[in-house]
Amino acid sequence: MSDDIRKQLLHVDDIGKKKCSAFRQDRLAKKDIKLSYTIHRTNIKTFDYIHDKQKKGPGTKSEKKIYSHTQRIIDIAQSRRHTLDDLLDYDIVPLSSLFEENELMTKTAKSALLSELEKSLSDNDYQTVLASGNKVTAFLVDVMANVRKLRMKGLSTFGDLGNSLICMVRKNATNADRIDLVFDSYQAGTIKDSERERRCSVQPVEVAVINSTTKLPVEMEKFWTSSSVVDL
Repeated sequence: MSDDIRKQLLHVDDIGKKKCSAFRQDRLAKKDIKLSYTIHRTNIKTFDYIHDKQKKGPGTKSEKKIYSHTQRIIDIAQSRRHTLDDLLDYDIVPLSSLFEENELMTKTAKSALLSELEKSLSDNDYQTVLASGNKVTAFLVDVMANVRKLRMKGLSTFGDLGNSLICMVRKNATNADRIDLVFDSYQAGTIKDSERERRCSVQPVEVAVINSTTKLPVEMEKFWTSSSVVDL
């Protein structure tokens, strides 16, 4: 065992405390780092590092075939004196970074998008609006995100579900001048539609008619993955 591995194993508790302290100072106290920035893993070296790990190549046969085909195209292009910049003007792989192998659109990394947007902001862009101020305030509600946070115990109809959501929104938006409800749209071929299909690991429960008196499905998780959610 190397000294590096031995040192990290013996002082793993101290390493964790230092990382926690650095997080609090940088993101909460000094605010030098945005709270939304990615928290990177601290890869503590364990006994597994005693033996060098071999780098794994493409896993499946289809991936190996794609990599081999792509490399062959690059080799042929270079032998014909084409530059890599010219070659990359064209699709050299059958897959797109926008789609997965199951033809669903790639899931968005919202935290990465938020980090990119925050890079262009200055300190003046962050303003705290006081409730007693003269400014008109609005409260934005992600309806589906908040509906799925509700406790289903004691709710029997979709009317009960709606009333419970309204009560929660009013409680959180007591000082707002207006409340805007934002609904998800599941148009065919969009990222949201792909996310819904990706969640369909079980047979979804479809509800033909939804109104205030319609009974809630017993298995609500199966309902959230169904196309009936669009009717909400």
